[in-house]
Amino acid sequence: MKKIFFICLSLFLLAVCSCQKVNSENLLIGTWEVTVAVRGGVSGIAGGTSQEVTYDNWIFTFNEDGSGLIVDAKDSKTSASFTYRYHQEEGIIDYTLNGTPGKWIIDKLTRDELRFHGEDDSSYAGIIANSDGSTYVGKRKK
Repeated sequence: MKKIFFICLSLFLLAVCSCQKVNSENLLIGTWEVTVAVRGGVSGIAGGTSQEVTYDNWIFTFNEDGSGLIVDAKDSKTSASFTYRYHQEEGIIDYTLNGTPGKWIIDKLTRDELRFHGEDDSSYAGIIANSDGSTYVGKRKK
């Protein structure tokens, strides 16, 4: 009788333990309203550069399948698709946008807030990104 009891108890505990869900929720998935602050120098005719901060507002969408879309918040006709791979443990997003690979480094990610910065943001026209690069601050779009 004790043997049957311990077998039943073992099976019950095994069933309960195996049903516990591992929290692997990907908080990145979804649509974000993002303000981008680009810090860098603007090249002048005299060959010098001046420090400038440019702000843009974009809508970033990260899909579960590794695809994404960036849309200008002011002009929905201006958009670009990208592919990405999110390395959750390291807090890094490797992406390819317009055939060019890049890396975004996540500073903060919660259900409602996304902060990250770019490793190389010199692709903005007329802007030479310095070591400060760009900062992306986003709120989840509801």
